[in-house]
Amino acid sequence: MTDIPEILNCRAYLNGSPVSGLMLQVNIGMSRKNSYSFIFGPTDSKGYAALERSRILKEAKAQLEVSLMDFDPIEEGFNGEIKVIAMSKNDIRRALNAFQLYDSVIEYSKYYKQNLEKAMASSKSKDARKIEVEIK
Repeated sequence: MTDIPEILNCRAYLNGSPVSGLMLQVNIGMSRKNSYSFIFGPTDSKGYAALERSRILKEAKAQLEVSLMDFDPIEEGFNGEIKVIAMSKNDIRRALNAFQLYDSVIEYSKYYKQNLEKAMASSKSKDARKIEVEIK
């Protein structure tokens, strides 16, 4: 088993320049069943967003409780693979739709919806495929 990092420091940039106000999606690879995927951010003025291990575990636990048959416990099946991408406007739209469906079932972070709405309003999200995200 591989340990989940204490913190993921991510930097988003486009043509070498930092991109602020982006929401990021992390995919946590698993050796069995589905990978975990969730959203964090927004990136700050220097293009950075951090995701702490405690939040990863909390998000994974919430997904496991809702979809027990779809996931293994993250601590038991994490395979060491972590991918982070910038969310496109379509990604954000889907996340907002999911929020409406699951808000009564899943505990979202305090500013989750507001951050998604701000990112949706930002023109930066439309070029999400061109934005590179580096994990440090």
